[in-house]
Amino acid sequence: MVKVYTRTGDDGTTHCFKAGRISKSDILIECMGSVDELNSFTGSLVTELADNKFGQELSWLQTVQNKLFDVGGALATIHLPEEFEKLIGRIEEKPLEDSIDSMDEHLEPIKQFILPGGSPGAARAHVCRSVCRRAERDLVRVLAEVEVDAKTENGLKKVLRYLNRLSDFFFVLARFANKKNKVEDIFWSQE
Repeated sequence: MVKVYTRTGDDGTTHCFKAGRISKSDILIECMGSVDELNSFTGSLVTELADNKFGQELSWLQTVQNKLFDVGGALATIHLPEEFEKLIGRIEEKPLEDSIDSMDEHLEPIKQFILPGGSPGAARAHVCRSVCRRAERDLVRVLAEVEVDAKTENGLKKVLRYLNRLSDFFFVLARFANKKNKVEDIFWSQE
């Protein structure tokens, strides 16, 4: 059995395929960490919703978790074109759009800003949304700071679109969770 600990990262660096050893504070590692954190929070959301009246939404979330693993793998292989392309090919925003549309059919139009909260599932979905936005911001920095070829840049832009759509998915899922649990959305008060 391989041990989990290697001690090679004790100096604050990590191995990143062709890039060699890089600082754990490197923007690429930050972005991979944000995606990993988002996947963990998504797993927490799955656990929360599994105890309620959710079915298809759990399947959507488990697909999201797999796609986030693909995103992390793609980020880890940005300097290995074949592996990167294979992972990027698995990431599409259209299924997210279909899921959003499916949930949105059951929701009232938004007329004011909504605060995170309501039901526990909705609150967790909002946490996922905000962590997703951070991963998106980190990826924008990766695009600006990490040297990649044009094909890889296009692949990363595809991931950027996916993360942007995913944050929308979590927002709508939060509203849908409140609706399904008969809990009102909490609206921003300017008083």
